[in-house]
Amino acid sequence: ISVVFYADGGCPRNGQTDASMFYSFAVYVNDKLVHREHVEDVTGEKQTNQVAEWLAVIKALEYMVADPKRATLGVEVRSDSATVIGQINESKRVKAPHIRKLFTHFLTVIGKVGIDGKDASIVNFKWVPREEIVSVLGH
Repeated sequence: ISVVFYADGGCPRNGQTDASMFYSFAVYVNDKLVHREHVEDVTGEKQTNQVAEWLAVIKALEYMVADPKRATLGVEVRSDSATVIGQINESKRVKAPHIRKLFTHFLTVIGKVGIDGKDASIVNFKWVPREEIVSVLGH
């Protein structure tokens, strides 16, 4: 079974106090769309593109682990955020305190993947060009 999650987030007024973020993710199983979410008007400690990108990845993984059957599948998570993928794959440091909180939450969610605490699934994180994200999610 081939499972691919596409994740994207954004903040049109990046970093401004009145900014609002959005995130989306889509789930494909054997190249067929089986689930899609798009959430607008998301607020948080800081509203930035980076926070929105992290939320997209986290929400996709939360969707995965919400069902024990899904939590045991191998999956590839694709994002056009080189920073988020780099931080996950440990080639970039997580420096900002508000991003560190998201990273810590990500580690909690990714720890729920598998069966009885054993990593029965494989989750790969892959950077993809912006054009691929736009073709799948439309933004």
